[in-house]
Amino acid sequence: MNDLHVFDAHADTISYLRYAKQDLRHSPGHWDLDRAGEFAGFGQIFALWADWVPRDALWAECQGQYETYLTMLARYPERIRHCRTARDAEDAWRAGKAAAFLSVEGAEMLDCDIAKLDIAADWSVRALNLTWNFANELSGSNAERPEQGLSARGREFLRAMEERGILPDVSHLSDAGTWDVLRWARGPVIASHSNARALCPHRRNLTDDMFRAIRDSGETCPTIEVLIPDEPGALGRLFSELGEA
Repeated sequence: MNDLHVFDAHADTISYLRYAKQDLRHSPGHWDLDRAGEFAGFGQIFALWADWVPRDALWAECQGQYETYLTMLARYPERIRHCRTARDAEDAWRAGKAAAFLSVEGAEMLDCDIAKLDIAADWSVRALNLTWNFANELSGSNAERPEQGLSARGREFLRAMEERGILPDVSHLSDAGTWDVLRWARGPVIASHSNARALCPHRRNLTDDMFRAIRDSGETCPTIEVLIPDEPGALGRLFSELGEA
């Protein structure tokens, strides 16, 4: 074990475990307890997400993934703890356990319904992406209707999230929607899994001005994944850019 503490703001592990019939202790996916146990402390936000079921079945899928999450945690109570606060995570680390948090990736998983948002809050969901790659009733996404920002319903949903202590997550959101969230949010905003557009010029990534606005929203530093283009010299250019930052 090393002495590092790691916090990763996004993983699709739960949906993978649910359908691949794998186990949280050890799996070929991106995250498992054995690998997390190599660190002095590991915090992980697990996303409830699906893109392979019909829209009218997403809420049922969301509930099923939540049950999978509870089942997996109950199987290893000595190694991982469901958390809601930073203090919960610190207590888990002191006890030698990984700290698990929940998010929802795409409000369509909740049918964009505030009553179902209440249920998610009861589950201790702490972050929510207003969209995944599909536009919905709340906003356009980076991939569908990217010119569309938050609708009136989207602004209402954003306010309801904040009232329930659920962080707005702008990863996957349209640029217009991202700026709307940053304009209307009353507290911190996060980008759980986005890269820098200056390094990788894709619409899924964020501009430097967006990063600054997220930082200024509540001294919250977004967690960034590094996406390397599949082309010769890409890795070298990335390190060169990082060295100049």
